[in-house]
Amino acid sequence: MTEMIKVPLLPESVNDATVSKWHHAVGDTIEEGDVIAELETDKIMLEVPANQAGRITEILKPEGSQVKADEVLCVLDNDSEVGQDQINEPSEQAVSQTDTIEIDDQPKESELSAIELVRSEKNKLKKGPSTRKILRETGVDENNIQTNQPDRISPDDVHRHLGSATETSDMICQNNDGDRSEQRVPMTRLRQTIAKRLMQSQHETASLTTFNEVDLSKVMELRSRYKEDFVKKYGVKLGFMSFFTKACCRALQAFPEVNASVDDQDILYHNYCDIGIAVSTEKGLLVPIIRDAEQLDMAGIEAKILEYAQRAKENKIGLDDLTGGTFSITNGGVFGSMLSTPILNPPQSAI
Repeated sequence: MTEMIKVPLLPESVNDATVSKWHHAVGDTIEEGDVIAELETDKIMLEVPANQAGRITEILKPEGSQVKADEVLCVLDNDSEVGQDQINEPSEQAVSQTDTIEIDDQPKESELSAIELVRSEKNKLKKGPSTRKILRETGVDENNIQTNQPDRISPDDVHRHLGSATETSDMICQNNDGDRSEQRVPMTRLRQTIAKRLMQSQHETASLTTFNEVDLSKVMELRSRYKEDFVKKYGVKLGFMSFFTKACCRALQAFPEVNASVDDQDILYHNYCDIGIAVSTEKGLLVPIIRDAEQLDMAGIEAKILEYAQRAKENKIGLDDLTGGTFSITNGGVFGSMLSTPILNPPQSAI
């Protein structure tokens, strides 16, 4: 018996999606609930789960295809008469359709012990978008890379590991020994939307950037004094973002015009602080919203930021998480920036 796996219902105002990634190939056996594919819209990523167990016999929409709601993505064979040995072994036809078969003998994160998981998270080095792209394209294990910085891997570190001094950028432009080859890569739907909104913001808003110097020595002292007790009591680290968020909420309440937005010929004042926190992901920049941030304590803010960061890495940020917001906070310091002029996120008045 065959089952058609279709494109799920798309979010409101989203007309189509792009098949971003197939997690399984023809001939693979899947269990009910397994994520078969990922769909990318101009706003969020959607996962397509299997509604029953079986074997994929045909993929109708390859990666990069444009699809609409209720279109058939693949065909699933869930014949109960298929032997267990046949289910576990891919067919000869399936093997012939792939150049190589990759066997993942590494334990899943869910199978790691709590101690191993904590240790792996603790020792994970920071990586910028360019570094993540190079690691993804080359397949290099970041644990084998020697870095000159205690907490960060740079693109040069990766190239040094590969035995190449080539400098790379997000344009993937190579120039080795006079090689002037180029590679054209389609822009993801999310990055298209980000670029469009940034240009729209610059063209349609009258922006003013101002700089003020603030003494954070007391904040750093408080964080250093209580960070261990904070983790023990609340289970999350005490970072600077919770201090920044609380300070912004106080300022927005003291100066409601900054928390307002322009709606046609009116000014719309918001009596609440929905703070957008910029989160960088491999797919692009996301700004999930912390609702009613003025009512949360430091632990509540840190827990929400951690939740969004983890969900962003897993492509589980929903459209509702990104909708709205009265003010945004961004931090270019994680990329080594000393000073930056962020772009407004319309219809917000400030960032």
